[in-house]
Amino acid sequence: MIGNQGQTLKKQFHKGEISLENQEEITKLSETFYVKRTSIEHLTNLQLTKNIHANTREEEQRQRKEKEYNAYDWLNLVLEGKLNTLKVCELDKYIDENKLCKKGKKKDKLSAIN
Repeated sequence: MIGNQGQTLKKQFHKGEISLENQEEITKLSETFYVKRTSIEHLTNLQLTKNIHANTREEEQRQRKEKEYNAYDWLNLVLEGKLNTLKVCELDKYIDENKLCKKGKKKDKLSAIN
């Protein structure tokens, strides 16, 4: 699966034109190109992994947004130098609660809190 053959297989896979369930299409491709079933299995696994990572990121974002101000140990985050591990939406919770200036980028918000 080198060069244009690999690109053709990838394009067909991402367009949904070929999948492990479509044995007829796999056979047809195998006759045209040298394509192994493992190549399609590999693309399927890559797609599944991509979807899992995307779902995990979405869930983490949702949890960060829903987390309340009081759920953070702000003093320890400052003392341990871990404020920079927080996302902007989390820093905004501290800024809103303490009525600090909310303008600027993450670096500016970190400076306002420290």
